[in-house]
Amino acid sequence: MGRKWIKWLLVLICTALLPVAVLGWTYGAAVASGDYTKAGIVRLHVLANSDSKEDQALKRAVRDAVIDYLKPAMLTSANRSEAEEILRRQLPAIQDIAQQVVRSNGFDYPVRVELGQHPFPVKTYGSLALPAGNYQALRVLIGEAEGQNWWCVLFPPLCFVDATNGLAVSEQTRQINNEISRQESPEIRFRLWEWWHENI
Repeated sequence: MGRKWIKWLLVLICTALLPVAVLGWTYGAAVASGDYTKAGIVRLHVLANSDSKEDQALKRAVRDAVIDYLKPAMLTSANRSEAEEILRRQLPAIQDIAQQVVRSNGFDYPVRVELGQHPFPVKTYGSLALPAGNYQALRVLIGEAEGQNWWCVLFPPLCFVDATNGLAVSEQTRQINNEISRQESPEIRFRLWEWWHENI
């Protein structure tokens, strides 16, 4: 009787844990592959044509123009989805602005602007620690886009932090850090489940 009770208890526990295990498998696999696209972050990535002094200066000029243009909209975005929708609508305008900067500086490089998932190395931006992996990003590619790059975080709007909005951005940053930690934890929980399944 005692063994039957234990057997049924184990069946009930396994049944209850099955959805968690499936979620842990799916979500944990995404995190293991470095997929942080669900973390609520949108990054800005500007890539110079080359590492020449002139191309790097041009990259900074393009960066400044794009940031100035995006600042009002990004500071009023309530969440990542809203920020992404604004960026999608503004892609042609962003490309035009970047292209104008390139031409006004005497270059004829083409400019490409894209919004999508892209790999990034480990980076720290203020209090926001970003693991290496795939992130949603607005990329501005100048010419061959083979020079040193520059990046910041468009949402939460860390590119534009100042005294008037620093507290709000700080709270958003805290939430993003929590989300990244939460994304990393299902992989750990699934490994515990795997160990339990193999040893019980």
